[in-house]
Amino acid sequence: MQSFHTLERCHVTDSFHSAGKDNFSDEDDVFERPSSSRDSSANIGYESEPDEINFLKEQDSRPKVLITGAKGQLGVELVDLLQNDFDIMPTDIEEMDITNPDDVLANFTLFQPDLVVHAAAFTNVDSCETNQEEAFKVNAIGTQNLAIACQDFDTIMLYISTDYVFDGCSDKPYREYNQTRPLNVYGESKLMGEQIVRHLISKHFIIRTSWLFGAQGNNFVKTMLRLSAEKKEIGVVDDQWGRPTYASDLAQAVVQLINTPFYGTYHISNPEPTTWCRFTRKIFEIANRETKVNALTTEEYPTPAKRPAYSVLDSFYWQLRGFPPLRPWEEALADFMSHPAVIKEFPFLDRGPKEP
Repeated sequence: MQSFHTLERCHVTDSFHSAGKDNFSDEDDVFERPSSSRDSSANIGYESEPDEINFLKEQDSRPKVLITGAKGQLGVELVDLLQNDFDIMPTDIEEMDITNPDDVLANFTLFQPDLVVHAAAFTNVDSCETNQEEAFKVNAIGTQNLAIACQDFDTIMLYISTDYVFDGCSDKPYREYNQTRPLNVYGESKLMGEQIVRHLISKHFIIRTSWLFGAQGNNFVKTMLRLSAEKKEIGVVDDQWGRPTYASDLAQAVVQLINTPFYGTYHISNPEPTTWCRFTRKIFEIANRETKVNALTTEEYPTPAKRPAYSVLDSFYWQLRGFPPLRPWEEALADFMSHPAVIKEFPFLDRGPKEP
């Protein structure tokens, strides 16, 4: 969660990740072979479109999907997409405390899920620095509790991770197999979650994504829209690079992936790279706002948590597997601006009915 000053000018520098130390590294293979309990031959000579396999739908009954963080930006989209073809159990903190192993076990025993989509996390990047124990309790221990339950119930797990597992020292987009080295507690705790999933569950998907924004909940885009109604001028960091991701597009990618047996780690975000400053200018351009956006350096706006300067994700393995790339983030952003829930929250986006 980003912080900002409400003085004459507003300086903004962070994403809402609905995401170093040398003691964290990816020692396991990024790509996993299917478990022998599934038909591993489906992994050979694969030429059809990925979304035609319908791996989970091959079961005799409707597959059961448990979703954590169901009230978050991604969770809401997943519930909407999955409810027609799957029996879903949407959970948030009120329904299941993932840090409580007994609570997790009780929910698994009740629902008997075939798949868990783990989208819940402690995502306030700066707060993670001052609440390290809580960050690891939610992002690592909570993930471990779910992973152990998945192990016991032979359940597939999909874990949502972050671009913040990288240190940003690269000069080219990060691929799935590149060395991780998080710079902050949030990234460390999410990386530990990744490692736990890899060690405990052979049937898993890990999706790293970045700069998430969606119609529900809070995010960077909504913060900028609010500020455009309050400020004539703001300052936004222009030396941190990444790829924005529309929650609706990411949810559709998740649905494509879970219908295949291609377990492993994937980078999924909307192309192409941009900076927070340039992202903000495009937000205001599409929204027809006149607030001036001044470019800042990271040094001009220090924060409790250090951010990677370049955390651009390369969807290398995703596209290598034959999945289509997501649309450019500019197109996704325009769709976001026309979403009924967003227009209700920001009435100035309502341009009236389109002319025929």
